[in-house]
Amino acid sequence: MCLAQATLAQIAMFNRRRSGEVSKMKVSTYQEAMSKSKPTDSDLHAHRCEVERTLCKVLTRIEIPGKRGNIVPILLTQKFKHAVDVLLEKRRNVGIHANKFSGVWSWSTRNSEVDAASKTCGYNKLGH
Repeated sequence: MCLAQATLAQIAMFNRRRSGEVSKMKVSTYQEAMSKSKPTDSDLHAHRCEVERTLCKVLTRIEIPGKRGNIVPILLTQKFKHAVDVLLEKRRNVGIHANKFSGVWSWSTRNSEVDAASKTCGYNKLGH
C-alpha cells in the first residue's frame, strides 16, 4: 500500500467521510487552509469549552465542496498534514506540478484502491 492510499483511507475513516469526498480536496484548498492563522482570541473561541479549545490547537479544519454544493469539513491531525506535505513535495520532485485545480491524490490514487486498502484494515464501508 502506498502513502497516498494509506493517507486518503485514514483521513476518510477519521472524518467518517466517503473516500470520493476526501479525494476531491484541491491542492489550493489544502495550501490555503495551511496558510491561515488559527483564530485564538475570537468571540467564538472564547465561548468554547476547554476540550474544544484543545482540539482546535491540534486539528486543522479544511472545507471542501460536497454533494449539491454543500460544504464538507475535513479535520486533519499533524500526522495527516505531514503525510500530505510529503505527497506534495514528492510530487514536485518527480515533475508533477500542481495547479489550483489539481487534486491532492489525483495523480496516484483511485477510490477503488482506497476502498481495497480500507477493507484490508477491516473497515468495509467508508463514512458509514
